[in-house]
Amino acid sequence: MKPVRPVTAVVAGLLVALISGGLLQLMRNSGRAVPQHSWWEVLVVLAACGLLVAGGWRIRDEVRARTKAKKEADAARRAGSDESEIRAAAAAVVQGRETVAPDTARRIVVLSQTAAIGGGILAGWYAGQAVTQLARLSVPSVRSAVLLLGVLVVSSVVLSVLGFVVQRWCTIPDLSL
Repeated sequence: MKPVRPVTAVVAGLLVALISGGLLQLMRNSGRAVPQHSWWEVLVVLAACGLLVAGGWRIRDEVRARTKAKKEADAARRAGSDESEIRAAAAAVVQGRETVAPDTARRIVVLSQTAAIGGGILAGWYAGQAVTQLARLSVPSVRSAVLLLGVLVVSSVVLSVLGFVVQRWCTIPDLSL
């Protein structure tokens, strides 16, 4: 699977920020109310971050165990061991570990890529709304709304960054014995 590049999330976020900011400014100028947000949204984004890291951590552990097994096998091969001893050395490293099913690993990769791009899009959505409110910061309710939008932008960026981190964790090096 081809990895998602960070520039994709940045471009998506910037496009959404420009479009949403422009449309929300038109809405506000025509007398319509802009969307209201809640602190619960921050919790939802942070919960998504936690689930993403929890799923990716299992893949990361397995990739590390397999890499260690490969190194053990290579060391045994350099020491002049026969093939059965080499396989035994590699098997000893991964013994007792629960392996992750390939479908599960694939799902985690797709989830991480979705989080990487989705976090960028969410950050753009919230940033576009915050920019439309900047002219009215003297109003206390607008100031608290912009603060919440700022927290939502930061949490969305964290989601995007974690998506890229988990995607990296799921990169499997060449482990042929």
